[in-house]
Parts: sequence; structure tokens; C-alpha cells
Amino acid sequence: MKRIFTNYGSLIVMLLVINYSGLTAQTSADYVQQEVGIDIANYHEFEGKVFTNQGKAEGVTIKVFEGNECSSTYDTKPNGKFYFTAETEKYYTLQFEKAGYVTKRVVIKTHNTKDVENYTKPYQFDITLDEEFSDIDYSLHDFPMAIIEFNVGHAAFEFNKKYTKQRLKELSNITTKYYANK
Repeated sequence: MKRIFTNYGSLIVMLLVINYSGLTAQTSADYVQQEVGIDIANYHEFEGKVFTNQGKAEGVTIKVFEGNECSSTYDTKPNGKFYFTAETEKYYTLQFEKAGYVTKRVVIKTHNTKDVENYTKPYQFDITLDEEFSDIDYSLHDFPMAIIEFNVGHAAFEFNKKYTKQRLKELSNITTKYYANK
């Protein structure tokens, strides 16, 4: 489990990224192939949980964008869980939003996966939504918090550590300036 923390004044910006090692019983890949009839060789699974400072977040709206078009919208379950199936060779943005909380985005790039011989295991990541305060400028949150992409050498999805580290640094700098001007 990887956790990334930054001092965000009284807020803590936290992004959890977890590599998932497998599923028990019937996998969602089995379901996709058997029930929906989709060839899983052309799809990848992403799943996780959404949290707030009160715990698992029910009713978080997740919007899935392909390019600039919203292709689907759904809400998290009472346990905060979400599930997303992505086609190969595409670029997606998942947008997590809930009233009273800062909207966050995660980019998923499935490029370089069309010729992957074996089905990749579901990639799991968790995200924490921070409470929104009226006197803070959240415009930097318009950019994704993380990019998840396929690492050909590891034959697995991974989050782009360099990008995430830079984003957290930018948010920390803005927070420092905000509290210095108070």
C-alpha cells in the first residue's frame, strides 16, 4: 500500500494507491466475459473505495470521461466501493464529486495494452475527498491528482509517481501561501 500525505493546512490531502493481487470467487472479469459477453482481452478493470474524513463515502458521484465527453455517471455504494472497466488504447478521466467536498480527478491511460497476452489483474486505488471550505481557492484541483498508466516492463498498471509528487508539491505551495496571507 502506498500513501501520499502532504500538509494542507488543517486538511490532509491523501491519495492511496494499492496494487491488488487478485480476487476470490468469481472475478469481475469472469462476469464481464460470461454475463456481458465482452472479450476481456480488450478491457482492464479498476476498482477501489472513496473516503472522506468521516470514513467510507457513500453517494459519491463518479463521472467517467472519454476525452472531453462524459460517457457514464454512477454513485459509490454504501461501503464507498466503485468499479470501472476500461477499453484498451484509450484515455479516461474519473471525476469524484460529492456536495461539500473538493472534486478530484484521476486519469487512466490504457495505451500499450492491446497486445498484452495475459489479462491484467484489477488495479485497485482508493481516493480521499477533502472537506471544502469557502475561503480556499481549489482551482489547482481542476488538474488530475494522479495518472494511472500501463508499465510495459512490469506488465501492470501503475500510478505515475513523478506526476503525483509534483501535484502534491503544487498543492502544498498554494496552501503555504494561503495560510501565510491569513
